[in-house]
Parts: sequence; C-alpha cells; structure tokens
Amino acid sequence: MEFSNHTPFPALAFESFAPDGGSFHTVVLRQTFDLRNGSLVLAQKQTPLSTSDRFHGEPNQSSVAEESDLAPYKPLCDVLINGTAYAPQGRSVPRFMAGVRIVSAPMRSEDDAGVPTTKVLLDRRLSVTGQRYFARRSMLGRSMNRLVKIASLGIVRPVDWWLTPPEPIAALPMRYEYAWGGQCRVDAQDQAAKRVPKASRLNDKQLAAHPDQDSVPVAHTACEDNPVGLGFAERWFLTATKQQKVAAPQIEASSEPISIQAWLAASNGQPHPSLHPVGFGIVGKAWGSRRELAGTYDDQWLAECHPGLPDDFQFRYWNGAHPLMQVPHLKGNETIVLTNLVPAGTPGSTVDERGNTILRIALPGHLPMGWVYTDQSLKFAPLLLDTLSVDVSDTAKPVVTLVWRATLMKSARAQRFEARFVNHADLERLAVRSPASSIGSAGVRHG
Repeated sequence: MEFSNHTPFPALAFESFAPDGGSFHTVVLRQTFDLRNGSLVLAQKQTPLSTSDRFHGEPNQSSVAEESDLAPYKPLCDVLINGTAYAPQGRSVPRFMAGVRIVSAPMRSEDDAGVPTTKVLLDRRLSVTGQRYFARRSMLGRSMNRLVKIASLGIVRPVDWWLTPPEPIAALPMRYEYAWGGQCRVDAQDQAAKRVPKASRLNDKQLAAHPDQDSVPVAHTACEDNPVGLGFAERWFLTATKQQKVAAPQIEASSEPISIQAWLAASNGQPHPSLHPVGFGIVGKAWGSRRELAGTYDDQWLAECHPGLPDDFQFRYWNGAHPLMQVPHLKGNETIVLTNLVPAGTPGSTVDERGNTILRIALPGHLPMGWVYTDQSLKFAPLLLDTLSVDVSDTAKPVVTLVWRATLMKSARAQRFEARFVNHADLERLAVRSPASSIGSAGVRHG
C-alpha cells in the first residue's frame, strides 16, 4: 500500500499481523502540542515518532519513560502522565492526593435542547506519601508483644512489625520506583548468603539463565508486576538479611491504603489485593500484568505458530498504561484535569477550596483523518486516538502528545492511504460514510 502524508505531523505506515496469521496495514500519526497557560498550541517543532522504548534510568532496570509508537493496534486509549506530584500550596505534608480526570466535550442529546451535559470518562486518584518504612519493633517491643499474647491466651496476636508514619514531603516523581514492588536479592559475597535456605537458592538452571552473568546472585526473586518498586520482601529474605526496616511504597490507591497486615501476608506468600503497583506511567512489557496478555510461547507455539503470534495473544498487550488508566478511544476534544501534578502557581492553573493545584487542559478537537483509495472507490478512514501523553516533567516546557492510529485489513485492497488534517470547524461539516474496514470491524480477533 502506498502511503502519503499531507499533514504537518510525523506519520508512518507499516504491515502488522494478527494471531490468526492474517496481516493488516497500520498507519500511525503523532501530534505534539506545547502547553502554554493551560492552552494547547501546535508545537513549532513536531517530535518524531518514537521507534523504541526510553527508560527513566538503566534499560529494563527502571520504569519506562516513553514507549515506541509502532504498536500494530491498541483496543483502548492509554492515558499517560509523566511528571511529579506536588503537595498543595507547596507545603510539605505527610500525605496528599494526586489525580487525573478526563471529561467529555459538552453534548446535547437529540431530544433535549437544554443545557449541554458532559461525561466523566476517567477519574483516578492516588495518595502520595513521604518516606515511610515497614519497621521491626525493638527487642523491648517484641517482648511486650509476647507477654500480651500469653496474657490473652493467644486471643490477641500483636505483630512484630509496624508501618511508620510518613515523613513530610513537598514533591515526589510519579514513577513506579515509588509504588509497590521491588526485588529480593542476595549476592554470594553478602554475609546473608550463608543464611539463605536451600529452597530459596537459585538452582543450576536458574543460575545459568540469570541475566546478570557477571555477578550471579545466590538467591533472587522479584515482584512480577513491578520489579523496580518498593516494599516487596519475602520471608526468606527478611530472615537471611536480618532486615530491621524495609522502605514502603509512597504511591498507593487512595481507596486502598497499604497496611502492615497486608505486607506481612504478602511476605508469607499470601498476596493481598491492596498490594499492587499503581501509577500514571507506562507498565513494562515484561511485567506480569502485561506479559500475561502476550500469549503462550511453548512447544506447541514453536511447532504450529512460530514466528507468528500465539493463538491466545491479546492486542491489549500493546496498551502500556496502567489498566485503570486505559479508556475507550478518545475523540480529541475532551478536557483533562490534573490535580497537584504541576507546582502551585503554574500559569493557567487554579486552586480549589482545599488548596489543591488544578490544571485544566482542553484538547483542541482538530483531527487527523485518512482517505483510502481502492481500485473501485474512495473511502474515509478514521484514525483513532489511542495514546494521550501529558509530559509535565519539565515544568518550563510542558508538552502534550496525541498518537492516532488507523488499521486496514488487506482484504480492503487499499492501493493508497492519504493522511490529512481536519480542523474542528471543517470536522462539523464532514459527513462520515462507510468507514474503511478496520481491525475492529473487519474480523481480526484482538481479545
């Protein structure tokens, strides 16, 4: 298929594949806007399409800052916020809220000519805390606990660990490094190595396959859903290392605060619902919650499907946002409301009755679109907004990026795809008729 880009935005067409072996065309286009005083302005210099993943630190040892735009198809829209959470009014407090809200453009129903209504499409709130620890009580405290247990005939069972109150904090990067997760690792030269039980040591096969062959550890486990986070500590590790305190997560769901009881249960191999990573950033492709969507790669796959995708591959694998930060494809005219994600006094921001800093960002409503030429007809091809990224990590140069994607089955017999740009006024006059076959409507299974 020939591809022509008649827009000022970087765009690309490439061939993609479905689990059933069928192939389809993918067209991806990226818009970059500068955020000035709360308003979006087309950036004079459009950033190119991202063709590889970029990390906050060491690749695969830190969280992902930006993911490649070259996904074949995303069934939902990723909402991503890259930046820092700031305490209200810039004053250090032990805990505060950071939130993201998306509201639809005002709509009038056909049978109601009254006041336009809006719909909340996303409302996600996280709690941010200062530094805190899962700490082991002192010898005296543990002795008192034993006395209480004896005196109560075992009815009362005080725990030997506690969650310390958070220290005051003014700002915290909203990265998975501060959410639930982490690793338990003991190296051969560590004093704790001799105390690691045999059942927890790496076996010969695991030692040979370990990625750090320059310094293979004696024992190594990780939180499958977030290996770069805080708090993950299994019982064998606590015993072998004689840990007196473990750094606790500083980002948690407002509705599910982390407790010492949940942490103790997890350390004993009993996962607790409140102990899962939360955030506004990208979930790593190899992390458990996302990896399970990639399908099964076993001997049957090698024999029957290789090098194609397994039958149980789900296209949601390509959605990189936290599952609770994924929404149906946006239209590009919504309003994003950020709470405490820019510093107090940021141009264009306001302050609510609780002192929270609020920044409203109205998406422009200007849409990219496509025309598909076949040997018999000309069809309109919608591009779907499947990635909304707000980057406020550099408060002096905040940027909003919109990534749009179209998918066309090979059966559509497209000869040429033309990417074009339609402003909001022209869009109102555009009649949408018979969109070209897309992955969603042309029968490609995406799970």
